Amino acid sequence: DVEQVVGPRKVVAMQKALETVHVDPAIMSYIVELVQRTRTDPRIEAGASPRASQSLFKASRASAAIDGRDYVIPDDIKGMSLDVISHRIVLKPESKIRGVTGKRIVNKILSEVVVPVIQ
Repeated sequence: DVEQVVGPRKVVAMQKALETVHVDPAIMSYIVELVQRTRTDPRIEAGASPRASQSLFKASRASAAIDGRDYVIPDDIKGMSLDVISHRIVLKPESKIRGVTGKRIVNKILSEVVVPVIQ
């Protein structure tokens, strides 16, 4: 038997609470830039879609809320990027042969994109 931990109303309330977590326009641009970079990387056959941006946006809000904040910081984006983006890219066959991984590429992109300063 599986015991219910949270009821449907509580889940809906938690989802609505995430909508109140503020995402600065600079953070939104950072998300878009990270995802767009996957579309221009020569090792990638198919980059992440706009849905990856949406998922990273939502995941970063959840990360902020879990950490007790009502606003997203760049570390929320960095912390969620590997899991959200890496499985959404398709590597070129030659990249796979060379042992390149989606996570390695996302880490490289994270190291190259300028992190926004939020005040």
